[in-house]
Amino acid sequence: MTQDMENEARPVPSKEEIIEKVIDILVREIAFIERDEVSRGTHLLNDFKIGHDDIAMFLTMTFKHFNIPVFIRDDFPLTVEGISNFIFEYIASGRKDEDPRDKQGLWGKFLKWISL
Repeated sequence: MTQDMENEARPVPSKEEIIEKVIDILVREIAFIERDEVSRGTHLLNDFKIGHDDIAMFLTMTFKHFNIPVFIRDDFPLTVEGISNFIFEYIASGRKDEDPRDKQGLWGKFLKWISL
């Protein structure tokens, strides 16, 4: 891959497209939720009492879908709209956070190994 290809901006999906995809991933990853029970204002903890490990898996799958490093330190509300807004703003900004798995050395190799 050339340097020019890496620096090209990726297309930014609309907020509505992101919200729909986030809902699709939520319903797929959290098996007991029906699609018609979820809206943009759905709060993962308050509305469904989803466990932290399930939320972590959902966020991991969502971030992977949108090519966002899972190891981010940003804070956002645990609502469908809050997560979608974060994703939209992240993609629109062109931000590129380093994934610790891409680091050279033993730590990076270990993180790649456990993420397989």
